[in-house]
Amino acid sequence: MRELAVNEREEFAEFFGTIFGSLPRSDQRSAAESYVLGLLHAGGRKSIQRIADEVGGPHNGQSLQQFVNQSRWDPRPVRRTVADVLSACAPPAAWLVEEVAFAKHGRWSAGVERQYVRGLGRTVNCQMGAAVLMTTGEAAVPVNWRLCLPKSWEADHDRRTKAHVPDQERHRSFGEHVIDLVDDLTLDWGTPVAPLVADLTHVRGVADLLRGLEDRGLDYVVEVDPRHRVRASMSVVRGGGPRGRVPLAEAAQAAAGLERRTVAWWEGPRGRSLRSQFVTLPVADEQARSRRLLVEWPLGRPRPRAFWLTNMSVPAQELVALAKTRWRAAHAIGELAGGFGLFDYEGRSFHGWHHHVTLASAAYAFDVRWRLAAGDEAALLPA
Repeated sequence: MRELAVNEREEFAEFFGTIFGSLPRSDQRSAAESYVLGLLHAGGRKSIQRIADEVGGPHNGQSLQQFVNQSRWDPRPVRRTVADVLSACAPPAAWLVEEVAFAKHGRWSAGVERQYVRGLGRTVNCQMGAAVLMTTGEAAVPVNWRLCLPKSWEADHDRRTKAHVPDQERHRSFGEHVIDLVDDLTLDWGTPVAPLVADLTHVRGVADLLRGLEDRGLDYVVEVDPRHRVRASMSVVRGGGPRGRVPLAEAAQAAAGLERRTVAWWEGPRGRSLRSQFVTLPVADEQARSRRLLVEWPLGRPRPRAFWLTNMSVPAQELVALAKTRWRAAHAIGELAGGFGLFDYEGRSFHGWHHHVTLASAAYAFDVRWRLAAGDEAALLPA
């Protein structure tokens, strides 16, 4: 286990005191400190027993197990403080919504089921989490989480009891989880507002989600399935008439003759410069709410590659820059998995899952903040 440098220990003590001040008991704060230090610096798979063995101190594996799995401390104030600390460093540039799969063995961990994972392109036995990450431009850090219960868990009393799933926790759509997550940020936490960026190509009920965001006064740039239907204002849309409801792909085809703009953006941890052609056009939903459709055509290709809906009236360059920030969410989740034990939690309980992802997010937030404060932005990227 790597020892903290003197100035890093001082910074960690201040950070930890701020982030975990909501924990009511000194033994809980002590256990949280040991666990976060283990997530930061223990080698190999960061199981609870390995953390206890390497960190040492007053906490053995059993006491850390109890703290993470059974202790009923509330993770929400910790998440709120992480968001406060990050936004105090720099206003958020965007809120990134990400679906995160936690591969699992067996069927007794909270919310586990065989589910299709888009990132893997196959069905695996896993838990599904929804996360909101705050990005300031240099990095992205998860600040809020939901564990998505499959429909099969609705009436499965045995599994719910063994995993200690609260009675009020039910199956909800991904869109409903997103609304809950942003309500925490805006209504309960008072986090500075930023445009929401997400891939919703797999989400049913996109129209309801977008209306929910608009009703809350939130800006968004979200990728959607080309089959999603909108009211196109162009009379050239085949079969739709002047205000016909058509799939996005058809609206884009009708717009193929419009002038496209070549836009460049930076993407990926190595900062690759990429370019495509884009066009924006006005559309509306079934309730005549005005939106804009952003369509991407790869250079030299006859068909569009991606479709985004937005309620923002900004230049195409700014829309593209926002739409293309999603790589930061995948990069952050990858760092959390590879270096901070995000997927190493072996417990089964609902509360334990929420405790672990909160502690892992706090450890990652400290590490990112430390590297940025040290002016070592290059260290945020993999070697």
